[in-house]
Amino acid sequence: MDVFKAIQVRREITKFESKPIPHEVLEQVIDAGLFAPTGNNLP
Repeated sequence: MDVFKAIQVRREITKFESKPIPHEVLEQVIDAGLFAPTGNNLP
């Protein structure tokens, strides 16, 4: 399969759960995002 055909037929199915996310996990994600690089390599 060539790349163009692969792009055309590619499908992604994502299922989300309705379970609440623990507050501690959300804090960890936000803290990790603070250390993520930006497009200009600025904090």
